[in-house]
Amino acid sequence: MNWYVKVYVDCDKDLSQVIDQIARITSGSVRMRSVSSKQLEIYIVAIGDFNESCRSQPDDGFLYYRFYLDIEPASAIARDQFVVSLGNLLEALWSFGWKAIAACDFEEELPRSGGYLGREG
Repeated sequence: MNWYVKVYVDCDKDLSQVIDQIARITSGSVRMRSVSSKQLEIYIVAIGDFNESCRSQPDDGFLYYRFYLDIEPASAIARDQFVVSLGNLLEALWSFGWKAIAACDFEEELPRSGGYLGREG
């Protein structure tokens, strides 16, 4: 199974604020544009193709969100722990009112199918 996850995130924060918030959510440590926790390795990227008008398109607007997260499991984490940790991260992002959509091979195992259900998230 491929454990790689890309999470598209949209909010009205700058890159440093997003990094800091993700570090708080995961209890992780920040190094440059990445956050490392016991469960997740996250690299945060500001999307160069961000487009204010395209980000609200119903089908693929998430491709134009402000940020994406490249996420992989921390070493020696079990698959079920990884899925739960990723789900917790998504739920926390949504609780801030941020939009987040996960793209991975196991979206259906995540809350709201990784953000595709309801798209309110």
